[in-house]
Amino acid sequence: MKKNILTALLLLTMLLSTAACTSNSGSANPESADSTAHTASQPSVNASDTAVSATDTSSAGESNPSADETASSTPVLEEATFNSTKDYTDTIVQRYVDVSKLSDKTKENVVDIFNGNPFSADITGTVQLAKGLTTQFAAVMAKNGEQRYFRTEIAGQTTVLLQNAEGAYRLDESTKTAVPFSVEEQGGTSAFYSNQGAVEMFTRVIAAFGQEPLTYVRNSLATYEGNTCLCEEYAVGDAPIKLYYDGDTVKGMTLSKGDFVVNVTVNRLTASADAALFQLPQGYTVSESSKP
Repeated sequence: MKKNILTALLLLTMLLSTAACTSNSGSANPESADSTAHTASQPSVNASDTAVSATDTSSAGESNPSADETASSTPVLEEATFNSTKDYTDTIVQRYVDVSKLSDKTKENVVDIFNGNPFSADITGTVQLAKGLTTQFAAVMAKNGEQRYFRTEIAGQTTVLLQNAEGAYRLDESTKTAVPFSVEEQGGTSAFYSNQGAVEMFTRVIAAFGQEPLTYVRNSLATYEGNTCLCEEYAVGDAPIKLYYDGDTVKGMTLSKGDFVVNVTVNRLTASADAALFQLPQGYTVSESSKP
């Protein structure tokens, strides 16, 4: 897989973050990076069945938001800069995309957070695989040192992992049972591969966007979920990829190529994590079995 696939950074790093369950050294095996999807907490899936809710409202260098749009603050059209000299060579992100092609804003407010310690993220969205075939997803991810707690809902299937000082567990929400597993086992049987909905979505994304190089297109003002935001637009070939910002806070992302459309709403992305996320939920019992 070539590293210049923005989708793997901006969709899969958010949704199925490979930074979530790396080894104790903090680095991941490139051969298993695709298989380390992890999630936390319990987000509600409230994404609409319409995959894309964001539309451009101006061209680069122009701003014309309507008077009744309600962004949390007046957005400012700013030029993208590419001045960061930080070395991303050893980051998980760099395996999938040439980070130098991303703006300083995206590196600082997305890439650096996901590669930092700690972080937490909560996203929801939709994937339109074809006309009339749309799948909802939700993910919450949190990490602090060697502690991890991650939860995904994709195509109606839920996967939950927890790792803390006592051990690593798969959580069965229906029986309120925590099933122990080894970190070594996790490398080969991660949450990503135990969630077939996630596998299918990953496969579709990579197939849809292929191996073409990432390019920066423009900055503009655009409407995202009813608010006027700064839009950073990139492209992989002729497929547009757009990030929407309220100030320095990323609010969402859209990807599209033909009938394949992804809409991601970022409910939270912070360089901090709630310590309570890394504890077994109240009422759970630890299973003696080492199998899910």
